[in-house]
Amino acid sequence: RILSYQPPKSKDDPDLRLASFPEFELAPFDDEKIGAFIEAWYKELAHLKIVPSDLAADSNRSLKKAIHRPELAELAPNPLLLTVMAVVNTHKGRLPDTRAVLYKEAVEILLWRWEQGSKGQEARLRQLLLDAKCQEIDLEQVIWKLAYEAHAQTSETDNKNRTLAGIGELTLQKSLASLNKGDLNWAARVIESMKLRAGLLLERDPGVFSFPHRSFQEFLAGTYLEAQDDFVSRARELADNQLLWRETILWAVSRRVYVRGSTDGPLALVAELCPSRPCCSPEEWSRVWLAGDILLETGLNRVERSELGNELLPRVRTRLVSLLEQSALTPRERAAAGDTLARLGDPRFDDEAWQLPKEGLLGFVHIPAGGFLMGTKEDDIQGLIKKFGGGKDYYKAEVPQHPLALPDYYLARYPVTVAQFKAFVIESGYEPGNEASLQGVDNHPVRYVTWFDAVAYCDWLDQKLKAIAPGKKAAGETEKAFWQGLEDGRLRVTLPSEAEWEKAARGTSLLEGEGRVRAFPWGNEITPNHANYNETGIGSTCAVGCFPRGTSPYGLLDLSGNVWEWTRSIYKEYPYQPDKGRETMDDKKSVRGLRGGAFDDDDRRVRCAFRVRNYPLSGWDYDGFRVVVASPISLPRSGS
Repeated sequence: RILSYQPPKSKDDPDLRLASFPEFELAPFDDEKIGAFIEAWYKELAHLKIVPSDLAADSNRSLKKAIHRPELAELAPNPLLLTVMAVVNTHKGRLPDTRAVLYKEAVEILLWRWEQGSKGQEARLRQLLLDAKCQEIDLEQVIWKLAYEAHAQTSETDNKNRTLAGIGELTLQKSLASLNKGDLNWAARVIESMKLRAGLLLERDPGVFSFPHRSFQEFLAGTYLEAQDDFVSRARELADNQLLWRETILWAVSRRVYVRGSTDGPLALVAELCPSRPCCSPEEWSRVWLAGDILLETGLNRVERSELGNELLPRVRTRLVSLLEQSALTPRERAAAGDTLARLGDPRFDDEAWQLPKEGLLGFVHIPAGGFLMGTKEDDIQGLIKKFGGGKDYYKAEVPQHPLALPDYYLARYPVTVAQFKAFVIESGYEPGNEASLQGVDNHPVRYVTWFDAVAYCDWLDQKLKAIAPGKKAAGETEKAFWQGLEDGRLRVTLPSEAEWEKAARGTSLLEGEGRVRAFPWGNEITPNHANYNETGIGSTCAVGCFPRGTSPYGLLDLSGNVWEWTRSIYKEYPYQPDKGRETMDDKKSVRGLRGGAFDDDDRRVRCAFRVRNYPLSGWDYDGFRVVVASPISLPRSGS
């Protein structure tokens, strides 16, 4: 940091300049440079015998792993902050598990220990405090308040761009002078010492100071908030502007729990944010989402040790489910709330039933027997080109449109989730083609699965459901037929055919007033609130059921977007002739059809009629599946 090597300000300051020494500004590190830095850091510590070689190797590995944590990944490219993390990791043997403790350690290093190796330099700031009969905490509290007040002045544009707030030198000087009877000269010396010797407040422009990263500003503002006697009521008020204060509130909670060791305030805040009365406004739904994240920040083990926590946890879980089911908030916020729900434990799914939905038919929806129109009319292609783009060849796999009649079957309401696939792998010992399929968020659709992975899951689930079928008491004729069919072998769990998938997505009736089948499961128009596709902007999968406006005529969800869904059908041209070869499961080489589109596809690809194909051994980051319970010998019939 060249700022420390400027001409001395007074005769008491050492001249640290080096003759003819070139100055450069370090650019942000990329992943390769971050790794090289960590390697060099621990190699040097071992060489100097500051850290034993075996311990240096362990610390090297632990830091390389830790910097991929979400709260650290954006800090590591900054050479100064990477050094701070290396110092903390070296002193502690590993980085703290909780971010509040890590940032507390980092602040202490930047403020008090950054230049402890240079004799006399680290003592200067402390000596100035002693002269004013102050302690370190007095200076820290001033910085907390400055961060809080600066954060409160952040403009909407700066907040959107995660820009740091500026603190004017006069404001800083007056705040520091309050520690020493208003002595501005003393405050100026403190500022000069902090500029040259510390790394917590940086002079980004002449007379304007800021913190080294936006997260430090939010942490320090949160530290001030947490220290207030009215923490709960103040945080509750700030929660009405979550675009600005959400992260600060979560930092305050983290510090209250992991530094002070108290959960009372955070749980009281959750009770304020998620009262027992129902939600009816976006602001109330947003508070529920924040309440869920506060419970996560607090730690579920601590929440469940508290009587109040045990009352609040199921309430917040249930309310988050309602948030998804009522299409509250924006799609991206709803997706984030779905992730919070996953980490809290999604109550829609049953731990005792292989993570299948807690419904009468374990999430399977009855699709009645009958006819429907499959595919696209050739006469409609010009209209599709005008509306969705692409050329004629883009739609040729969908033509001609033709009627098909199907026997009844039961299709899963949601695509198979990560948690459901994990349950299968754990219990069966199956080794999926790509381990990434097990690493997603539990209530997201599983992806990276091959056709063979999907078939293996179906075979396993078929045996599980057949084993419990004899003991199932059916509430009605539909349930009775479902369980009896599994028990006597007339039905089995498998992948849906392309025909079964498309009928469930489109329904059997023409759209009123239009004389044609629907383009999407809900109708002919699509918005980012209907499905997780490229225009929605989520950029990855999301919790199943996040888009209730995209419900199909039979009540199925996520048929458009999120992930492509494998079918059992060999990909062939239309019309969809009822021939045995099209749906044979014995063919291990032919390409199979996939339906529905994924999170990164455009509107034309998430239509009900759109088809793609892939080889059975392929399993991309957008390939998932849902399952059907159907007759193993049922085939579509020509005509309606």
